[in-house]
Amino acid sequence: MNILYSMKVYKKNFKDLFFELGVDNLDDLWVLSLFISEGDVVGCQTTRRFRIQNSTDSEKKSVFINLNVKNTKLDVHLQNLKIIGIIESGHPEQYVNIGEHHSFDVAKGDKINIKKNILLDFQKKLLNKAIETQTNNSIYLLVLDDDSCVVAKLNDSQYKIITEITFKGSGKREGNQRSESRELYFESILKVLNNENFDKAIIGGPGFEKEYFQKYIIDKIAKNLQNKFIFTNAASPGISGIRELISGGQVKKVISNLTVQRDSDLINEFLLHISKDKPVTYGLIPIKEALDRNALKHVMITDKFFHENYNEIKNLLLRFEDGKIEYHIINSDSEPGTILDNISGIAAFLYY
Repeated sequence: MNILYSMKVYKKNFKDLFFELGVDNLDDLWVLSLFISEGDVVGCQTTRRFRIQNSTDSEKKSVFINLNVKNTKLDVHLQNLKIIGIIESGHPEQYVNIGEHHSFDVAKGDKINIKKNILLDFQKKLLNKAIETQTNNSIYLLVLDDDSCVVAKLNDSQYKIITEITFKGSGKREGNQRSESRELYFESILKVLNNENFDKAIIGGPGFEKEYFQKYIIDKIAKNLQNKFIFTNAASPGISGIRELISGGQVKKVISNLTVQRDSDLINEFLLHISKDKPVTYGLIPIKEALDRNALKHVMITDKFFHENYNEIKNLLLRFEDGKIEYHIINSDSEPGTILDNISGIAAFLYY
């Protein structure tokens, strides 16, 4: 088994609500922007400028500071998360002014401590998803050459080998016999995928069989289904090739695209409901009214709206969780997130 891309975790204690996490990329920063709430205590190594005693000059000192969080701000362009708050503690003590306002920027490669004041269910799920890179989609990895094809399925944060299909046309076969054997080889691969009801198949492998299979897909598969197959580079055969597909970055890109597609389907369904006058609503006040009359079915919120209305949304999410109401947070930087922000930033499907 092989762990996919994931946020680094040094400590994770859901009982004491204490977490020590490492940032690998912008996705991790986005997760942290939702995971960290006002009232949490966040610790990070940072620098502060201090005046040199009996001098007008100043110098920077490296300090570890724990901030009682008042606000956070994610900057996608600079790729950092600004944590703003009041200094609660830190070390070396002579350079830590408890009670002062301070902020620090968290970026790729940084390590932070978080002691949460309260942990919402969606925050727990969000962190676990970042840690495990889970996906509900059926994504398969295929590595084929002129000997065999290894088929693996992404299973949450790991891969599982499904089968290995032998190419019986390998060796010194000529002309039509080899072509017929290759077609049977490719038919066997497709049969496995179709039986697994796959969403995406990421395909690589050494030699020319990958290119032959790609041409076979173009010739034999309906055009509207061809986008389920993604061909990429993998120089190694077998399980080594599966690991190479994962480390190449294509898997993470596919998962990200599927997430955006899921969000897009949700928003399109909402717009369709509006056009057909089906029970939906949007805006904070109508959402609250629908909640009071037990009419909420599924709520969508952008992360931008979440941050801009943090206290109200936090209280709403607590009520959603108590009432077992499904809710979903959409990234404002995605196309579906932009559409939802233009509507109001929050919308819902209703029971009536």
